[in-house]
Amino acid sequence: MDELAQQFGPDSVSVLKLLERQGRIIQVAPDRYYATPALDRLESVLRSAMADGKEKSPSELRDALGVSRKYLIPLLEYADRTGLTQRRATGRVLGPRTPTGPRVSAEREGIRLS
Repeated sequence: MDELAQQFGPDSVSVLKLLERQGRIIQVAPDRYYATPALDRLESVLRSAMADGKEKSPSELRDALGVSRKYLIPLLEYADRTGLTQRRATGRVLGPRTPTGPRVSAEREGIRLS
């Protein structure tokens, strides 16, 4: 958010918070927000890649998602927090959450989406 505020001014933080309240974006990590449809796609890709029930390493999930490690780790930590995945010793498995999309998961985390 600091980068955004530097480039677009201090009101950009307020805009992010408004978009978050409207459910249009979700904060995945400090200073990292994603559009709700992007997180819907994340869930879909992870469910598909992990459908065999086997533990998947971060590198396998990075390949499935097509993102760099810089973006992968915060996304996987978000998936763990929302119950989509569960972290194990050497990777991740699908978690107990039923397919709901990020809107319901965010609300479970206490994030109010309009």
